Amino acid sequence: DPFSASGTLMMNRSVCVHNDVPYYKKADSITDPLIRLVLLSENQTDEAVVRFSEQATIDFDGQLDAHKMFGMLEEAPVVFFTDNGGMCVNSLPVGVESIPLDVKGEQGAAMILSMTDDAGFDHVYLTDNHSGVTADLKEEPYTFDYLAWVDNRFTLHFSLTGAVDHRAQADSFLIFAQQGAVVIQNPEGLRADVVIYNVAGQKMVSSRFDENTQVLPVSQPGAYLVVVTSATKTTTKKIILN
Repeated sequence: DPFSASGTLMMNRSVCVHNDVPYYKKADSITDPLIRLVLLSENQTDEAVVRFSEQATIDFDGQLDAHKMFGMLEEAPVVFFTDNGGMCVNSLPVGVESIPLDVKGEQGAAMILSMTDDAGFDHVYLTDNHSGVTADLKEEPYTFDYLAWVDNRFTLHFSLTGAVDHRAQADSFLIFAQQGAVVIQNPEGLRADVVIYNVAGQKMVSSRFDENTQVLPVSQPGAYLVVVTSATKTTTKKIILN
């Protein structure tokens, strides 16, 4: 019987470890900031991951990113980033503050989008571009009904923990554009003044607020400079309104 013989495993001295320290894989070997999104519908789930890496670019990086593989079952829930042809893993360079996100599934199905990992992020907001609602995913999941005719439904906004570049300003305010308006998230509920200038330096909008969310409509599309000033901080952000 050719399979009856016993096998022999041999090792030479080159594989020896010359100390008595336990050899474990480091649990902290993955240190990149990471968000893991989970979409739940009809007792089925799907996931997508966004992370920051010093080696990443905004284009598709073969060693860092992964394309989304879409299945044959139309009723199965799918969550993906729409950049670069659809991605389930999107690695980004520091400086990116928002990315487009979409889902697929059965028409009219109830869906829940939640976040199971948010290592390295101070704030994570989800904007539903169809309804105009912005949800704080660090506080609770977002529930909605799937509409097959709505594309590019979501935008994911985030700010890194302890960022040393212009992201440090996002510790107090997160500013972004949404459907012809400037949206300011104010998680700390600070009293602040906001002024919006056009590219010519003209003051277009000014307001004072202390709500967690401030929405300021702007009548014309274009580039604007948003300046938010509280008693202790000033946040400045250039945005584009379509």
